[in-house]
Amino acid sequence: MKIMSKKYLKILLSIVLVLFFSFVFEKGYFFLFRNANISTDFSFDRLFIFMILSVFIVLHIFCPINKIWDFIYRKRYYIGILMFVFIVANGYHGSSVYKYNYVIQPNYSIDSNAPFFSYYKEIRSDEFLVDTPGILSQIIYNQDLDAINDAIMAREDTTVYMFPQLPTKTISVISNPKLIGFLFLPMEQAFSFYWYILFFICFFATFEVSMLITKGKKIFSALGACLLTFSPAFLWWNQLSIFASGFSAILFLHLFFESKNKWKKLFYSILTGYAGSVYVMTLYPAWLIPFGWMFFGLVIWQLIEYKNQLKWNDLIYLIPVIGTMAIILLPGFIGSETTIKLMGETVYPGSRVMTGGYGWNLLFNYLIAPFYTIFKNIGNACEASQFIGLYPIPIFIGVWEIYINKKVKRTDFLLNILVILAILLSIWNYIDISIFSKISLLTISTPDRSQLVVNVICILIILRLIGCYEKNKNINLSIKYIITGIVSIILPVIGLFIVDNTYPDYVDMRIAICSLVLYIPLFFLLIINSKKTNKVFSLILISISIFNLATVQPISKGLSVMYEKPIAKEVRKIAESDKEAKWVVVNSGNTSIFPQNYILANGVRVINSTNYYPNFELWEKFDPDRSDDFVYNRYAHVAIDLTSEDTHFELLQVDLFKAFININEIDKLEATYFVSSDNLTLYSNDKYEFKKLYFEDNLGIYKLEINKSGAE
Repeated sequence: MKIMSKKYLKILLSIVLVLFFSFVFEKGYFFLFRNANISTDFSFDRLFIFMILSVFIVLHIFCPINKIWDFIYRKRYYIGILMFVFIVANGYHGSSVYKYNYVIQPNYSIDSNAPFFSYYKEIRSDEFLVDTPGILSQIIYNQDLDAINDAIMAREDTTVYMFPQLPTKTISVISNPKLIGFLFLPMEQAFSFYWYILFFICFFATFEVSMLITKGKKIFSALGACLLTFSPAFLWWNQLSIFASGFSAILFLHLFFESKNKWKKLFYSILTGYAGSVYVMTLYPAWLIPFGWMFFGLVIWQLIEYKNQLKWNDLIYLIPVIGTMAIILLPGFIGSETTIKLMGETVYPGSRVMTGGYGWNLLFNYLIAPFYTIFKNIGNACEASQFIGLYPIPIFIGVWEIYINKKVKRTDFLLNILVILAILLSIWNYIDISIFSKISLLTISTPDRSQLVVNVICILIILRLIGCYEKNKNINLSIKYIITGIVSIILPVIGLFIVDNTYPDYVDMRIAICSLVLYIPLFFLLIINSKKTNKVFSLILISISIFNLATVQPISKGLSVMYEKPIAKEVRKIAESDKEAKWVVVNSGNTSIFPQNYILANGVRVINSTNYYPNFELWEKFDPDRSDDFVYNRYAHVAIDLTSEDTHFELLQVDLFKAFININEIDKLEATYFVSSDNLTLYSNDKYEFKKLYFEDNLGIYKLEINKSGAE
């Protein structure tokens, strides 16, 4: 009876604690984002997630902690699959598409699509303004998922293998795992798959490679997975494909070396080739090259580790590696030959030659990177983001450990490789080195992008140091630890001065204090590298990483904001009977770059949707001698204004230009429907008539009718 009473008491107490923690999380959520524009509505989804988190915490109170984490480790892949299925089934995603709620007919609010955790990030315009509308266009307009989408730019030859990279029913689609879900899932679930699949692949790949680096230390490997997958840098940039593919390739290579069976070797060689194709299709040389050197270093390490097991006949397995990459990549490259040529000849991004010599100051941005979402807006948080690699401490300690290794005649090839790479890439940010840039191919990268790689390598060095070089000593007040404490204070203070010089209007006393309170202990714990404190060091950094995950990207459910606005319904209604008609957005004032891709996402052909490459065929009609080539020969968002003046072009930003089209030349656009915030009927004349079809909340649809007698 007493046993039963204790059992029921434990259950009751567990329920009370779950409800208590859920309440605390809810209150903490609103306190954390008290300065942000978040929805104050009750969310069952948020409550459910908080309750799951609370149950997890309560389990630590009533169950042996070691058994919990041993179970999680043994069943990690099953747990990961279960979590992923739950997320996809509910249609959760981290897109900032809710921005459209405030720029497209804002008086018609779609509250059901508001983020229930965090808030949309305006700086993520490449995602919600370009990528997401392009995907929805491919699903709604190009329902057969052909490799050509003539809705984008309203061209009949817009291939979507690469620029843009959209879901297609071709072999090339598997080179971007995010897109595979669109082949078999409903749209909103496929979008959730698209958003989160790389998080799971990246987390498990980085965890397994971290296990190799730390020689099987689980908590340190979890630290590596969190620091890499949930880094401020890639959460802001949303570029997990590089890590998911790169670390997967290293893992498959390791499994290849471990395998004795020839069929397993063949299997892992094919997977390595597949991972390589995914890496290539990231299609961003500014990161592919410097990160490529890092992964090449890891490949060299694995080759050295298994040099005694390698045989010359193992070279035959390069055939399936190269063959797999060729089968997946060649169709896309061949189909995009014209696009690649046009992109290479643009003014922006075009070709570039970089020789280094700047960007070193950005290496210290990790000191403020966790605070961008909770204190104040830094502006371009993507450019200011960073991996939390504690630069330059890991490099200094790594050099010291290499020196000690040499004294005792011990060699750690991985540490040697990582430290050399970190030093070389770091120097490139400080000094202009033309010869090194050419040899390393860094000429096609940029120092302000490659500097991120230095802190990633620092993370790998940290994992090696705490996994293989931790000291079994007590902390005391000896001169050694006093000096360590002083250094731990001086270095982050110097780093903050550098950051303050880079962002003079951002670092205030509050941010400086929070940064020093956080990083001084971390610097101290890393330098002493004690077996007794490294778990604390790891738990602090894991907590920061999870905080980044929870705050940088919003969590929303569904995509209703994209297709439930009144104008979205009108656009689709017209498209049902006139699918092939061309549309154009003109005279849209302050929202001049938003309606184009918004209506594109609703299944129509839009002339001035994002120009992934220059639309010479169109612009040469207005500029036959290409005198404004510098303006429109680029990747760009395109705004169009009707004018009574001569047609001309104006560059507003490096990726935005405006075309001022003379009213008497609008027939050259070959557009049937015009979307505008202006009353276009006022532009009607003997030659053209704008017939108003719809106007509501400062946005209307007009049909252009050409008076043939007037035109003559």
